[in-house]
Amino acid sequence: MRIIYTLLLYIAYPLIYLKLKKRFGKGYIKLRKYPNIKGEFDCIIHGASVGEQVLIVPLVKALLKEGKKILLTCATDTGFKKGKDNFGKEKDVAISYLPFDFPFSLKEFFKNVKATSFIFVETELWPNTIFYAKKYGLKLFLINGRISDKSFPNYKSVSFFLKKLFDNFEKVIVRSQKDFERFVQIGCGREKLKVCGNLKLVNKPEVKHKIVVETNLPIVVFGSTRDYEEGLILEYLKGLIGKKFAAIFVPRHIERVEEIVKEVKKHGFSPVLSNGKGKFKLDSKDVLIVNETGKLVSFYAIADLCYVGGSLVDFGGQNFVEPLFLGKPVVTGKFLSNFEDLKESLSDYFTIVEGGNELRFFIENFFENKQYFNDRAVKASEILAKNSQSLDCVLGEIKC
Repeated sequence: MRIIYTLLLYIAYPLIYLKLKKRFGKGYIKLRKYPNIKGEFDCIIHGASVGEQVLIVPLVKALLKEGKKILLTCATDTGFKKGKDNFGKEKDVAISYLPFDFPFSLKEFFKNVKATSFIFVETELWPNTIFYAKKYGLKLFLINGRISDKSFPNYKSVSFFLKKLFDNFEKVIVRSQKDFERFVQIGCGREKLKVCGNLKLVNKPEVKHKIVVETNLPIVVFGSTRDYEEGLILEYLKGLIGKKFAAIFVPRHIERVEEIVKEVKKHGFSPVLSNGKGKFKLDSKDVLIVNETGKLVSFYAIADLCYVGGSLVDFGGQNFVEPLFLGKPVVTGKFLSNFEDLKESLSDYFTIVEGGNELRFFIENFFENKQYFNDRAVKASEILAKNSQSLDCVLGEIKC
């Protein structure tokens, strides 16, 4: 099955190449084929993108205190930048792209990089990476494992193949009992599984940038928005933006900024780009668009209300815990399949709306009852501050 998978990967590569070239450029592709990294490490930790790089911060800090030397790998340019932002000045941490899942790239990578263990973050199951990591003698672990409602049927359909992949792992550490049972159903042995809770509840976000927004209105930050979502928000809220509140968009992918600018203009507003600045003055027709990475938390910190995106349209949601950590009132759309366990445990402390009309109704109601929503957000932050057992559990299970 792995050989068939590899052949299909080679066949599909021309199309993959064109898509990646358009989005990231040739330099990115070259670094994914042949990462420029050599050295000896205690462990490799793979966090594919920004979310995973944020999630592993407490784990990396804990391992550094134990004197470990770590290689952080990623799969996206934003993930690489986030890794650099977090640990670029740490002498015992190196940061690199993980190779594409091609045998020739992986052989070269594991010849140059020596390590004791390889830790996959969330459900990153790359067959050739797993095969060659094991072949070169690394112990394999998966942490914060999750399987969403949306992806579960797809995983289950190839469980016969996944079972062989899971045989290579020392331990598969998952977020919840629901994830435990789903991993069993897709082929992972019960003896390899351990429930440790969600590491996203451990990592209190750090406000790294001072942001000042001069406006006479309350501020609503629309964070981690995805394709089509900004248009929906602008359409349903255009009677409120600039009258009831000032709007700030922090898109999940900054390469979409140009299309967001067009949407803002289309709905009769003036787009203002952040462009690395920290101070802004917004008039009633202005909408601020953050066209840089790494500042979402800093913008959440100055908000009166945080909308967490990828949820009004079906992208599975984004991390609504970050603004709750800061004691900020939170509203999201209903599409939260990536965060089902968090939704269940924190549902009393944030608001879920069914669609655009309900979002409009909620925001109008929010400003009439702001103290109520502030109080429950503060309560959520107090609950989150007490959560540390997930990290201790993970550290007890992995060998690095």
